Amino acid sequence: MIKKNILLGLIIAFSSQSYAATINSETFKDLDYKSAVTTAHTLYKNNEGIMIKVLPNRIVATFSDGKSSSVAIPKDQFFLSIAPYINSSHPCTNHVLTGCTGEIKNQV
Repeated sequence: MIKKNILLGLIIAFSSQSYAATINSETFKDLDYKSAVTTAHTLYKNNEGIMIKVLPNRIVATFSDGKSSSVAIPKDQFFLSIAPYINSSHPCTNHVLTGCTGEIKNQV
């Protein structure tokens, strides 16, 4: 079981690094808002310096070269993120999809 988990972790790490090499400010701006969120989840805790955050009306990506681009969230849509906490929480006006987590991880 441990070997399978290590292998899966390596596959995920490799695929996210490979994807990070292909995404940039030009390719990000061509995504629709749902694809932008999916992309952010693919790049969670990446080592490429890519940060993707959700604002009330846009999804903004900032890349290691300092360039950024954004994708609009349609006016009749919204983004809801749930990060469970036990001891403390914080106001989350801007949710960082590539790095934000709650206190309770991997529990059902």
